[in-house]
Amino acid sequence: MTTTAVDGVLVVGGGYAGVHAARSVIRAGRRAFIVDPSGRHDFVTRLAAVAGGAASPRDASTPLTGFSDDVIIASMTGLNDGVVTLDDGRHITADAVVVTAGASPTVPPIRGIEHAAPLRTADDALKLRHRIDRADSVVIIGGGATGVQLAGAIGDRHRGTKVVLVDGEDRLLPAMAMDLGAGAARILSDRGVRLLLGSQVEEIDETSVVVDGEEINLADTFTYKSFMYSGVPNLGTTFGYINASWTLRADLVARYVCRLLNAMDEHNATRVVPVVSDPDMPQRPYIDGFPAGYMERKIHLYPKQSDRDPWTAAQSYSYDKKYLLGPDVEVDDGDRDDVKSRVDAALSGASDVLWLTDKRGRDVGVPSTKIAYVEVGSPDGDRRIGFGG
Repeated sequence: MTTTAVDGVLVVGGGYAGVHAARSVIRAGRRAFIVDPSGRHDFVTRLAAVAGGAASPRDASTPLTGFSDDVIIASMTGLNDGVVTLDDGRHITADAVVVTAGASPTVPPIRGIEHAAPLRTADDALKLRHRIDRADSVVIIGGGATGVQLAGAIGDRHRGTKVVLVDGEDRLLPAMAMDLGAGAARILSDRGVRLLLGSQVEEIDETSVVVDGEEINLADTFTYKSFMYSGVPNLGTTFGYINASWTLRADLVARYVCRLLNAMDEHNATRVVPVVSDPDMPQRPYIDGFPAGYMERKIHLYPKQSDRDPWTAAQSYSYDKKYLLGPDVEVDDGDRDDVKSRVDAALSGASDVLWLTDKRGRDVGVPSTKIAYVEVGSPDGDRRIGFGG
């Protein structure tokens, strides 16, 4: 076994502790050598700003040569009587060995956590930066310093991106003073970040969600008016036109959702879900006749559409505006004089509806002169209020 001796102190690990140790050795007049597999120091506290676009990619890391006399690109696999064994087979001794190898990160107990993008290294930050640049929406799990900084950076630099921050605690920055958490919440809210505090993430999946403990594959659902999903409560997304400006449909959907939210507020409803009356109705791909490879490779992951409204995703602004989403389309498409027949149909499962329930799961809703809901509640509480079509 050949052993190489270095004249100085050998520091294992190029993180914050390792860099500070090396600089202290040099200030004391001795030589310092750092062993690290990447040869670079990641500025951990800057990674969120880099990922969110608020800082330059150059701020993510810097060569370790700026902190030591020499850098050995390798990983330590063993230490015995002052002899450091490296993964390339070399053995090194020094006047002193300082081990600052760090620790393994804690993995949250969330099913499907492997589908989430980590943010622990400079490489993670650069990959995440690229993904965020192309994203329409971002969900951040964790309201600590990194999560808050990332949410703030995205909210500031990507004004058109929807940002949601989820944390199981009832406030942000729980390890810090309460006023700091409250201040962070105000800043994030001002930047358009939606905060879901006191909420536990059950599961993460590329193409499905978990509703009341039950996994729902979005590919098994029908699209409702191109933006909601059958059987999935309180979830809507915007997919623009393939033959016109993306913002045309986004504008229609946004205005329709505002009317829907106003309806829910008026009746103290907290849950709305599209319900299909005929699960055997014909299925068609969400996008028809668009041969682009990137779409054909992923179209099986999208919800289905059918041959009848409201379960369609027409690639036509004029059609959507007139029949599905426009300002002249009532949230309920039935006639006010036909309320009784629509109630009976909804109760018998013969019509397509959006169910409304309140915080206690009770059915709510009163016919409105502004937006024609259909009241299908009953004293026994088993039936729900629907407005749909």
